[in-house]
Amino acid sequence: PLARRADAWTLDEGYVHTLVTGNDGEIVNHLADVGDARAAAEEVALTRPRLWLASRPAGARHVAIYAHGGLNDRDASLTRIRVMGPWFEKNGVYPVFVTWQTGWLDTLADAIEDEVRRRFGEAIPREGFGDALADASDRMIEGVLHALPFPALWAQMKQNAAASGNEGRGLAVLAAHLRSLAAESGGDLAIHLVGHSAGAYIVGRLLARLAAAPATKVATCTLYAPACTLPFALDHFAAPIDAGVLARGRFAVHALSDARERDDGVGAYRKSLLYLVSRAFEPAHKTPLAGLASAYDGERADGEWWDPGSLTDVGRWQRWYFGGAPPAGFAEGGTPAPGAGLALVNARTVSAGPRAVPATHGSFDNNVRVVSGTIAAMLGLAPGTPLSAPIRDLDY
Repeated sequence: PLARRADAWTLDEGYVHTLVTGNDGEIVNHLADVGDARAAAEEVALTRPRLWLASRPAGARHVAIYAHGGLNDRDASLTRIRVMGPWFEKNGVYPVFVTWQTGWLDTLADAIEDEVRRRFGEAIPREGFGDALADASDRMIEGVLHALPFPALWAQMKQNAAASGNEGRGLAVLAAHLRSLAAESGGDLAIHLVGHSAGAYIVGRLLARLAAAPATKVATCTLYAPACTLPFALDHFAAPIDAGVLARGRFAVHALSDARERDDGVGAYRKSLLYLVSRAFEPAHKTPLAGLASAYDGERADGEWWDPGSLTDVGRWQRWYFGGAPPAGFAEGGTPAPGAGLALVNARTVSAGPRAVPATHGSFDNNVRVVSGTIAAMLGLAPGTPLSAPIRDLDY
């Protein structure tokens, strides 16, 4: 279908905008016309952006690093890149995408389905499942998955992001190329970071690396439903912001309201992927994550919502994020708008352009309003100012 879309990149165009990393953050050479992995990274993150930036007028040089969630395979990531990328470029932002080779989201959904069938049989209802029974089923699934390999796979994925910062690995090489582009620009380059879901682990480590001396400034950082823990967020977002590498007002988080998190699902699990990570993949049941609206709500900073051992982290994150006492009572329905760069999606559907799609954990890069707002923030446009090339279609 993408081959028939005039507004989508070809597969080759998608590849030359993509840094692919594998196990332990090793760079994967996915370009046919370069000799090795380091040459591929240089082509994607230095040579091509440099040429593009040279054609841009002073004061209008922007590079965005977009890190996907890490659970989909490379083909699924490339499909997203081919749809999203052209809209960044048409609006004067050169995008470089970071994609991981994991691809176990479908395996996870299948494992959940298999376990539910084993426990309940083929006749498990899909509709009209009462809240109490659904919660009991979900709790069973959380317990079963905690004993299966998935928590280890999640930990391995986070370890891959950490290892990617080692010399010669993906993030270290990417950071070095960004530093080179920034130095060549003489201060006329705006670097933007976007991370979706577990992509927050990539973006956070990249931000922290750019904050290391000599610091390279970052213009904006936007997270979509970040799957990272609060200690990670405090160390890799709050600390660099406090150090002045990124302005506090240029850090934004987009998330689902708690009502929408509980409307989402992963296979037979009747809550979102973030709920599943929080309650089954992290070592402690009910680990707070930076992408859950409840982690920001002052009414939900207690043991009813989170593992008791994490309450200090919840308090620290809320006080840092809001610069003092957090607002309360907004997580369930996303209102009133809490401000401080936190935007919650509470509508049941969002516009992907030609059609409405369900508001789910994976829907942020389909959401025309959210992606348009992200690009507008990169360009420093006043709220409500339309893009020069309004986004028409993020469907795929």
